[in-house]
Amino acid sequence: MSNNRRRGGGGGYGGRNNNRFGGGSNNNNSSFGGRNNNNSNRSHNSGYQGSNHAEQPDVRLCKFFLLGGAGQCQSSQKPGGCQFAHALQRVADVACSGGGGGNSQQHHVRAVCSYKNASGGVYVFTGSKDGHWRMWDAQTWSLTQDVQMEGEIHTLEVDAGHLVCGYEGPTPTIPGVNVGMVRAWNLANPAAPYDFKMSEPQPFAHPQPVYCCKMKVDAAPEVYTGGQEGGIHCWGFDAATGGFALKCKLEGHVRGVTSLALFASGGNFLLSGSMDRTLRIWSIDDPARKECAGMLSKNNDGHAEAITAVCPLTMGDAKYFVSGSMDAHLKVWNSSGGCDFTQKCNGAILALDATQDPAGKAVVVIGLVDGTVELRQPDLGFKLRSTLSNKFSVGHNGSVRALCCGEAYFCSVGDDSKLMVWQWVAPLPQ
Repeated sequence: MSNNRRRGGGGGYGGRNNNRFGGGSNNNNSSFGGRNNNNSNRSHNSGYQGSNHAEQPDVRLCKFFLLGGAGQCQSSQKPGGCQFAHALQRVADVACSGGGGGNSQQHHVRAVCSYKNASGGVYVFTGSKDGHWRMWDAQTWSLTQDVQMEGEIHTLEVDAGHLVCGYEGPTPTIPGVNVGMVRAWNLANPAAPYDFKMSEPQPFAHPQPVYCCKMKVDAAPEVYTGGQEGGIHCWGFDAATGGFALKCKLEGHVRGVTSLALFASGGNFLLSGSMDRTLRIWSIDDPARKECAGMLSKNNDGHAEAITAVCPLTMGDAKYFVSGSMDAHLKVWNSSGGCDFTQKCNGAILALDATQDPAGKAVVVIGLVDGTVELRQPDLGFKLRSTLSNKFSVGHNGSVRALCCGEAYFCSVGDDSKLMVWQWVAPLPQ
């Protein structure tokens, strides 16, 4: 990475990562599962035959098991059993329309996150274009809370018992102009939320809509928010005022910041993806100063179009991060900022996250603009293992806007106003 600021002390951005997938930044020789990524468009197996020579999944999931469990799959009772895999089951298909129904554009779901409380109860939060965030009980999938904000919700983040919401709202100083607002709740006392304000003359979080947020929870908690104007703001809790104060701005992006993620390797870093087609790495260990440790662009194996998603990926003792883009490519970066692998997906990427199947194998879950959810396995060269697609009545019929992964499950939301929750039942067959 040509503009790296190298750090001392083993690992991180101070030295190459001896990753198990080979290659440094030479992604044509990457050994993710021993496969050359120049072949990433080839079909790995039969399965349905799509158009435009789309890569085909090598595991076909049983539609009946996905929708209703073993009791719905009559083939499983026949000699030889079912020829399709019983690895995932859809445990929730929730309409997030607040009773409005249908596929109205105002109910498009833009954000999702999940939370386990101290008693072990799991709750899923969704944020919609209609300005509502909703909390769903994962046992009954009943709506337990419905909060209306002043405008469209773009992002939600939950951690350590706190929920942060980024949304559009009116500014009192300029009638008719929406700005980026952020509000947070302590879920143990949701009646007293915190508003994020840049200053008294600017009583909002960003001058334009807030697209993403990320919490760093430690001895000195911080919240990072990214706006359409290209700014990243770092917020800290101010005990004197009982609210969040703007600590500093991380400046560098020149278009909207679409995604944020935390990454730890020889230090703590914030990753940011942007519509300016760059991925930036920020050193955030210093409470008072946040510096850009590197920028990844098309000039150093980066993306050709807007970056829409970024997340960390751990493989044994090696740490990576993964980025997705409107250029339909997924890229894997090692802890020194080198691109170790590039994988072309079957469409523009809007969301991604990393999880594990019941065998402990890493799986990257990818949401596409056509509503498909792809499941790719890193240790098999990011091979397309399976898809969740409305072509087979088991997926979204609108763009997948956000994903989140939990313990043995993952959630997807999209333009069809739906929250779908997928539970791992068994590993994907090898």
